[in-house]
Amino acid sequence: MSLCETPALDQFASHAVVFDRYLSCSPEVHSVLRSMSEGVHPSGSTENPVQTPDDIQGWLALTNRRSLFITDCRAVSETQWADRFSESLLIEASVDESPSNEDDEDQQDPQTVAREVDQDAWMETRLAQFIGEALVELSDRQEDSDGLPDVIWLHLSGLTSAWDAPYEYRLALCDEDDPRPSFSQEPVSFQVNKTTDLDEVFQAMCAASGQAKLIDHLWSWIDAYIEQLPDRAQLAVLLAGIRGYPLGEHGCVGLRDDSCNEETNAGFRIPHSELVHVPLIVQPGFLPLGYRTGRLTQSMAIRGFVEEWLNDAEDGLTTSQIAELGLLGHNKPPIFLEDDTGEGESCWIESFPYESIYTRYWAAIFDSAKGDVTRIYLMPDDRWQQNDVLNRVAEVADAMIDLRSQWLQWKIDSRANVGATIPKPEPSDSLREPV
Repeated sequence: MSLCETPALDQFASHAVVFDRYLSCSPEVHSVLRSMSEGVHPSGSTENPVQTPDDIQGWLALTNRRSLFITDCRAVSETQWADRFSESLLIEASVDESPSNEDDEDQQDPQTVAREVDQDAWMETRLAQFIGEALVELSDRQEDSDGLPDVIWLHLSGLTSAWDAPYEYRLALCDEDDPRPSFSQEPVSFQVNKTTDLDEVFQAMCAASGQAKLIDHLWSWIDAYIEQLPDRAQLAVLLAGIRGYPLGEHGCVGLRDDSCNEETNAGFRIPHSELVHVPLIVQPGFLPLGYRTGRLTQSMAIRGFVEEWLNDAEDGLTTSQIAELGLLGHNKPPIFLEDDTGEGESCWIESFPYESIYTRYWAAIFDSAKGDVTRIYLMPDDRWQQNDVLNRVAEVADAMIDLRSQWLQWKIDSRANVGATIPKPEPSDSLREPV
């Protein structure tokens, strides 16, 4: 989202809690969704989960609360995970295969076209059709006697959907002498090496920024709908990313290259920040002034927030009282407190054949098969992980290997004791200092 201005999301964040160091637990969509609903790291959950009080869906059902899952992704809608909601709704929109302005590609300069964009063109995109139909569905339910469900989970395919944002949006990054972005609506994926034309990387960035701008427009729709709901101040809104979309930061654009074999595609799975560092914005009611926290947080915290919010709201607490209590994770480990130093935290990410571990000051990439550290970055200063310092911090590398061993044991213990709370590993003293 940093490639372009996102005024709607910025406005939402200005009255919400922004988690600056929120990390996905995996690049696998289904693993992340399960982690969000079960409140546990996917490595510590069972292979074939069943509906239990320990996931959001089961807990809502046992407490007589209704839930609705809406998505534009057929693959997600057909999972057992989606079926565990009270209702699951798939909305698939058509795709316009004829991008506007293609005939004029060589006749208009980028800045002129960008200024002349049809302000309604974005409403005809696939994602806009999905959001529009979803909001109509919710409006109709709002008028029914049963009203809206207690929890609405809206899953958007985002950058894995057709890239059909108005072509003019892609031109926002272009100067007069820059190469023109492609008109293709297919999400791009390719490897970047010494023979790659860097203009192709730039064109991919332009296309991705166009989709980001489209998503920002769509959020303005969602936000407008939320604002008109009764008791708006008592409604909690949560916006969470699942995985990022690399744009060449570490040799890959996109999520995989179907023209390559699995061994070659492994590079797309290295859990660098552009793949696993995603947005998390939580708005408990309406905060007069937003708050940013640098505390490390992962996707398993989502379940605890939903449960805590509904329980506190049912107990008659006001929005301000709930905000003062803070946002709590599964089994109440604090993730939003005045003391958000996060010195005792670590986050583990599995992305076979690689893994990564993040602490407050360090991030390490591992080769899963060998158990070796392959790269180390100083965090959060080196947010985009461009400066590997592995050869200069041997003590940190050894501490990271030890911490990984503790995470692997935690994985074994968690699977052997489903439902029990197994304390997560904490970094050693050598990982609690920046140098």
